[in-house]
Amino acid sequence: MSPALWARVVAHLELSPQHERLVWLLLSGLQHKEAAAAMGISPDTLKTYLNRIGIKLGLKGKHHLIVHVYAMAIALLEQPLKPVD
Repeated sequence: MSPALWARVVAHLELSPQHERLVWLLLSGLQHKEAAAAMGISPDTLKTYLNRIGIKLGLKGKHHLIVHVYAMAIALLEQPLKPVD
């Protein structure tokens, strides 16, 4: 996912910076332990973050989150960009 598209997705998700980073790491293909190490947190804390993201977005689990983010990205790609004044 391009940085520009990621910025548009993040704007719609309205997540904390830590939660945004976690989602990005998971989208990058990291497993739970790898993502936790990259963030400097424990795997249990990572699971807590995932649960909080899931509650906020109404999703269950990492796989639903990833599908949701990619579906949102596709929907955003189909929308024309608004011209900058």
